[in-house]
Amino acid sequence: DDKGTIIPLGGALYKLVDKKLVKMSQNYSISNGMAWKKDNTLMFFNDSEDQKTYVFDFEPVNGTICKYSSHK
Repeated sequence: DDKGTIIPLGGALYKLVDKKLVKMSQNYSISNGMAWKKDNTLMFFNDSEDQKTYVFDFEPVNGTICKYSSHK
């Protein structure tokens, strides 16, 4: 929030489309990094609060994601 307090599961991933934010995935607390597989087919996203790395199928042309697993 604006006071720096962590809101459990209050975060989300967005993409920018035509100057508007589009929510792609939600229920994260402290985001801490994002990376892609070299061939851009997978996206990795860390949530420090949950101590998990989420793995998404990634479609680079449209920037779409589909969450399929998380790992501690």
